[in-house]
Amino acid sequence: KRAAIKTAGTEQIEANWMFTQRSDAKRVVLYWYESRGQAFTGELYYRLALLKARFLHGSSDMAVVRIATRVMAGESQEDAQNRVTGFVIQMYPALGKLLRRERALGIHSFQ
Repeated sequence: KRAAIKTAGTEQIEANWMFTQRSDAKRVVLYWYESRGQAFTGELYYRLALLKARFLHGSSDMAVVRIATRVMAGESQEDAQNRVTGFVIQMYPALGKLLRRERALGIHSFQ
């Protein structure tokens, strides 16, 4: 399921929701791909952006951003999604700074 999350300023993240369950443990997961300040959802766009970055910039500065939370007992899936959405709105500016810093330092992967 697609998500459009408005962050600080005029930025908007296009992302995907995924729902998982193992036994009684339910999770909501939000994920997207990030390249040079642009967020996008599809695997095809990820691969095309990867090729473009490699060809134009000589590097493949890409990130897959994945944020997950457990759906707590008595909590709705929507409540868990709202918790993740709130977190993304708060952390997205810092993520952008981190990715720009990594690119400026020439670091190509981090954990």
